[in-house]
Amino acid sequence: MGNVIEANTFQEQTISAGEIGSTWNFDFDAKLGNLAGASTALAFIKTLDPNNGWATTNFITVDMTAIPTTWGSYQLSITIDAGLAGQILQIGFANSASNWESSGVFYDNVNFYADGTADALPSSVGALKSQYR
Repeated sequence: MGNVIEANTFQEQTISAGEIGSTWNFDFDAKLGNLAGASTALAFIKTLDPNNGWATTNFITVDMTAIPTTWGSYQLSITIDAGLAGQILQIGFANSASNWESSGVFYDNVNFYADGTADALPSSVGALKSQYR
């Protein structure tokens, strides 16, 4: 095995005291692309504590390495407790590959919302998903 390259795509926000007690959901659709060999993929919710050397305090994942080549729906959730106020929350996707192996997974309809809120956009923007069916 050669050097491993990890690519991360994510959004982040600071957790406010007003979010304590809420549950946040990370929903998305995905299908396997050209992921091959020893390559791996995952989706995640991560929290980082900037007051403790950027320690990872949560790392909630779903393995996307062996998903089907047809679209499926996935969800991760995190409940915000008082210890998370002021920390950084990230949602995103990570792929690892080596030796020029492919590591593609397709994602669409990505939503991040607190329980009790509604999606702002109920369909794919520009019908992107239909181009990859």
